[in-house]
Amino acid sequence: MNSKFKTSLLATFIIIGNLYVSEGQRYMQIERLPFNTDIYAEYGPMFYKNGLVFCSNRKTEVFTVTTTQDDEYLLNLYEVESRKEGRWEETKLFSKELTSKLVAGPLTFNKSGDRIYFTRTKNIIKRTETDTIEKNVFGIYIADLIDSTIWGNVRSWNYNPDSFNCGYPFLSDDGKTLFFSSNRPGGYGRYDIYTSELDEKGNWKEPVNIGDVINTAGSEVYPFYHKSGRLYFSSDGHEGKGRMDIFYSEFVSGQWKAPINIPAPINTRYNDFALIINATLDTGYFSTDRYGTDDIVKFTSGLPTFSNCQKQQKDSYCYEIYETGTLDLDTTTFRYEWDLGDGTKIRDLSAYHCFEGPGTYIIKLNVIDTLTGDIYFEEAKYRLSVERIVQPFINVVDTAVINEDIRMDGLQTNLENFEVDEYYWDFGDGERARNDIVRHSYRRPGVYTIQMGITNRQADETTLSDRECVTRDIIILRRRN
Repeated sequence: MNSKFKTSLLATFIIIGNLYVSEGQRYMQIERLPFNTDIYAEYGPMFYKNGLVFCSNRKTEVFTVTTTQDDEYLLNLYEVESRKEGRWEETKLFSKELTSKLVAGPLTFNKSGDRIYFTRTKNIIKRTETDTIEKNVFGIYIADLIDSTIWGNVRSWNYNPDSFNCGYPFLSDDGKTLFFSSNRPGGYGRYDIYTSELDEKGNWKEPVNIGDVINTAGSEVYPFYHKSGRLYFSSDGHEGKGRMDIFYSEFVSGQWKAPINIPAPINTRYNDFALIINATLDTGYFSTDRYGTDDIVKFTSGLPTFSNCQKQQKDSYCYEIYETGTLDLDTTTFRYEWDLGDGTKIRDLSAYHCFEGPGTYIIKLNVIDTLTGDIYFEEAKYRLSVERIVQPFINVVDTAVINEDIRMDGLQTNLENFEVDEYYWDFGDGERARNDIVRHSYRRPGVYTIQMGITNRQADETTLSDRECVTRDIIILRRRN
């Protein structure tokens, strides 16, 4: 295996950039896991059963040593199970059947865990009349679990040509979309992220580049598509804190949103890549070289997570008011007049009116003598309660500019039988906070989705909900010169 391929697969990049510490660091705990070694690389974790499967170039056997042309140990897949109280079992080789002199790299499983898609090198030899050309490329391979421990039926994926690389696969939760990275011709940079869809007959369709919102002139690798709709990936082409940073994006209204750089302590001036995260978005793993070699670290959030948040509705105090059974007075000097209780009067059979705000208004329908202007008699009288929509409420401007100090609060939240205990904010750019009133600034223009979650101080077994949440978009513009 040549050194160029090793560098691409291990993502060992030059360190540049500055460390940026955000407010989110206060709520995030980072732990270097005990199964990492001090001299070998451990990276590319993927969830499997009660633990992780990952890539490493550590030795597989004490007396059997297989190395590359650069005198380094081959990459293989290893498995480690998690125990209670944060302890881990002893690391072991994931599969003897998948271990060979061919380098094994990043991987993914189907939901049932009985099929694996993994990256593997292949040696391509082309002979001409005058020379023999040998090179290594890597592609995506598939294997099935034959029984509880044995993997077999290894085969190449449909789109593994000999002229370029395909790897870093990730299979969506429903098993219908395969994300991967490739340097195939026609892309935007060194490595782009592509998708392939499964058709009705169970065949993979021709790969499609996901576009230049995600892909750059650099490398976009290690895609991880969370079932919430977020695509996490690693990139050295987007603006970040180091050479390789972790970003996320969401597919909204038929297009990917501008990627968000995840704040410290996940992204640093070192190489941070290959993030995976659990279903509730509060615990995950990623790879980093901040400790000297590529290591796998665990991160946990001290903030609660909120899901299925509804988009904030705009309060409307506008009503169309009419009275059934009114008479046609056009042939007389009398007319109907609505007194809407806030000083507004409208002469018509019906009235459309927007009140300034919530409150109780006394609505009267009077018959007016147009000759004298006097009230001839009162036709009807109502008490109208104008109320705000029952929902959590984010109070923030609709539009701001980059680096502007923006105030947000949740003080106008209107919920029944809900006493707010804590307010939790996700600003949509990877940063989070905790308070009833917060201030935040955005460093890049775009449309950001703000999420506010709240917990109920009075929550018990009789309470309908112990937490609620809402989202609202804010437009961030470039600052004019």
